[in-house]
Amino acid sequence: MFHISVDVYNTDVAVFSSDAERVEFMRKEGCQAELWDAAAIASTHLDESEDGSPRFSFVIKPNASIPVWAHECSHMADFFCDVFNMPISMEATEVRAYLVQHFMAGIADFDLAQKEPISKP
Repeated sequence: MFHISVDVYNTDVAVFSSDAERVEFMRKEGCQAELWDAAAIASTHLDESEDGSPRFSFVIKPNASIPVWAHECSHMADFFCDVFNMPISMEATEVRAYLVQHFMAGIADFDLAQKEPISKP
């Protein structure tokens, strides 16, 4: 697991390589997380802790393609827009686009197969 920090919203997004890992972690965080479709190559989740705080997470399996990452990042941007009351409209597309870009960059900076950050020269 690793986290993508979203400082402007004082939160982060946990990224897991399996749904079982996600559920175990989220339950320790006080969420009522349930297992998702085990066959899914990737998924996006919004759980709620016992105190009502949102807990954002992805499951991105190592063989998920970059287009699948983009698909899931789009869902996560929608979750953020909903939770933080940001309108989704033609007038507000830039905020959503920056969120998708930020999530994509966070996933791209991590070697999913090795479960460690990618070293950059």
